[in-house]
Amino acid sequence: MLKKMAILPLFVLSLNGAFSQTYKYDRANRFNLDLYYGAPNMRAIFTGSIEDAFNWDTGGSSYIDRVINPCGVRAEYFITSGFSIGLTGMFDQFFLNYKNSGDSIYSMQSMRLRSFLDIGIHLGDKEKVDHAIYFSAGAKYHFANYFVQGKPISKGEFHQNYGLGYYSVFPIACRINYTFRYYFTPILGFHVGLGLGGPLLQAGFCMKFNSPPPTPPVE
Repeated sequence: MLKKMAILPLFVLSLNGAFSQTYKYDRANRFNLDLYYGAPNMRAIFTGSIEDAFNWDTGGSSYIDRVINPCGVRAEYFITSGFSIGLTGMFDQFFLNYKNSGDSIYSMQSMRLRSFLDIGIHLGDKEKVDHAIYFSAGAKYHFANYFVQGKPISKGEFHQNYGLGYYSVFPIACRINYTFRYYFTPILGFHVGLGLGGPLLQAGFCMKFNSPPPTPPVE
């Protein structure tokens, strides 16, 4: 899946020249909405690696499953054609499971919600194509449920039997990413992106509202 997603940015960037317009397009006062799904879930990968390192000599084993990769929505407003502000919400999940020497399985359902204030710098003046760089900062919230053999237990009971599942989550979230959009109708399009501070790759659908008429070419 990652290989296929990695090819997408290269493919869609070629659309920039193929579908260029001769007029300048003013995005000011327009609204954008992005729906996206990203990969990989770096938090699940990192957590699984740490748990494996700590559990190899305890007589037990740990593993990650039921992963939901980062998915979310971004809404933005264009103050000028090249500058926007917006809000992003992002969710991801995984289950951390620990099987002890007595074959009891302890599980932690780890969920994270992140919210960002986005500052967008948009390059170019094409109606169908948008290149954007986003600088985002906000907060993140961590939620967890605990289970033994699939039955809910308290946080205290979980940590008493398996203490490595506790994580102190720094509440600040930051992200920078590049997004490419191509609109195949006046309202609907798709986007792909690369970023740090979340999924490395993301893709999804985008919509624009209150779209201004194109500016006629300057003779």
